[in-house]
Amino acid sequence: MQDAIESINVEELLGLLDRPDVVIVDVLGNLSYIQYHIKNSISIPFDILEKGGWEKIPKSKTVITYCHSSTCNASKRAAEIFLRNGFKVKAYEGGISEWRAKGLPAEGTTLSSEAR
Repeated sequence: MQDAIESINVEELLGLLDRPDVVIVDVLGNLSYIQYHIKNSISIPFDILEKGGWEKIPKSKTVITYCHSSTCNASKRAAEIFLRNGFKVKAYEGGISEWRAKGLPAEGTTLSSEAR
């Protein structure tokens, strides 16, 4: 079992986007996820995660958590929940803010308005 939460940077996460053995988890709220999220990520809001929201993810997958930005500690706290429950996990602490600022692959309802 992992002893501490590893952090990954934006370039490392970009390289994991299409890997079938990785699950990227957005721990922000559902509205935020609907509007804009990292491509191929799933939404498990932190409050749901605390109540066992991780149960549908196979433990054979590596989990990458992210939240809003490097000043938000929800990704690290979420990673700790996954770790306690037997997952291999890393936290992307740049968050959706860094991802968006770099124009990296994303999905959501606000993308069509940004294209104008």
